[in-house]
Amino acid sequence: MNEDRVSDAWFLWVIINYFQNHGKLNRTGISVRYDENSKHIKVEQLCQIMWEDICASPNKWVRHSCKTPGCSEGYVTVDGNEYLKRSKCALPKQKVKLRRDLPEIYKCCPNSPVTGGKNQKPSKFCHLHLNHETSADVETIDVPPEFQSASKEANVQPEEPRNSRGCKKSEKISLFYETTAGMLALIRPCGIVVNMTEMFTCESLTQVFLFLLKTFCDNTDDFKRVKFVGYDRACGLVPFLINQASNGSAGPKS
Repeated sequence: MNEDRVSDAWFLWVIINYFQNHGKLNRTGISVRYDENSKHIKVEQLCQIMWEDICASPNKWVRHSCKTPGCSEGYVTVDGNEYLKRSKCALPKQKVKLRRDLPEIYKCCPNSPVTGGKNQKPSKFCHLHLNHETSADVETIDVPPEFQSASKEANVQPEEPRNSRGCKKSEKISLFYETTAGMLALIRPCGIVVNMTEMFTCESLTQVFLFLLKTFCDNTDDFKRVKFVGYDRACGLVPFLINQASNGSAGPKS
């Protein structure tokens, strides 16, 4: 049995089962398409539809409260896992501001690179930015907030080949893929995962601040309930929030 076919079928079953359990299967209009180049169904597009629906749905775990010590008192732990990373499009990042009252972030393309197949070569870029390999022009895209993150560059670029010989021949440089920086999670003392987000640059105080703001800012009462935050860089987070408040950023003043 082909492992890739089993993987495609499993993802397809999970996605259909998700929409069926939420009563949205007929309204979603999911269409399964076959990619002639990679010889696979376009699973990533289906996962994108499911992810957008999850992000648009109310997060019931934000208001979770139980008898576990610290949970009802509003404690939450925030931490990053750098091992949960994947390859992503190598389109150069751009430093932008979402709003005047928020710190700068890096905007990037979150799509996966083209893996190639029988009729197509692999690429460091996604299918939308394949022309970047042969053009100096950088195509800019609008990325939804849940795919945006902030910090310094996380991924070390490969060294330029010193000569045309050896393992770093110019034709092999494409093997060096850009990667994400892992996942960032908010967890209650009882083990309930309140929220998770993907990091596209290395973990930073800015990302943690925006992640907390994005998770709890929909309701003022939810935001005020966050009384205690456990973080391995907590000694730097408080001065950072004080500095952001002095600069007029939203959130720290609360």
